[in-house]
Amino acid sequence: MLDLARHFGLKAIGTCSAANLATVERFGATAIDYRAGDFVASVRELTAGRVGGAGVDAAFDAIGGSHFGRSFACLAPGGILIGYGSQTMAIGRESIIAAGLGLARLKLWGALSFLFHGRRALWYSITDRRLSHPEEFRADMAALFELLRNGAIHPIVIGREPLATAKNVHARIDAGGLGGKIVLLPWLASQGTV
Repeated sequence: MLDLARHFGLKAIGTCSAANLATVERFGATAIDYRAGDFVASVRELTAGRVGGAGVDAAFDAIGGSHFGRSFACLAPGGILIGYGSQTMAIGRESIIAAGLGLARLKLWGALSFLFHGRRALWYSITDRRLSHPEEFRADMAALFELLRNGAIHPIVIGREPLATAKNVHARIDAGGLGGKIVLLPWLASQGTV
């Protein structure tokens, strides 16, 4: 997402572990070490004096569960939170109940945005999008892969692992400091490449 923000000339803030500060900054974003303090306060400080109020126009959250509340608190009036993952549940840090409550909060914030200065939230599932809007999905994917083919975006892939190791990969992600993405392969590494 930071690569896309850089490509489109958007100002971005990325939260990360200390080991990934340089990676986030390499994409032209302001990096915040989420373990070094309250990232909500840091976002508010970075955006103080902004036309329309402190906060960000959009927040993307793959952590999920109770984390959605902190991401929602980073929004400026009229901003939107897009939840698209549940990392805390994937590594066993939160239960399925906490993950469910996080999703319920997204729906509540989306339905009652008038109570939150127009701030709203929604859940994004790429699978749901592919099924509910197949033509738009294909167009979006074609545009994304064209950016990749033309060298406009540069995803950092640091490893490829079998799908069976997903839990361990999520634990590595949670530990921080990876500096890129790990591709999970639905086949054995010896059967093909990505």
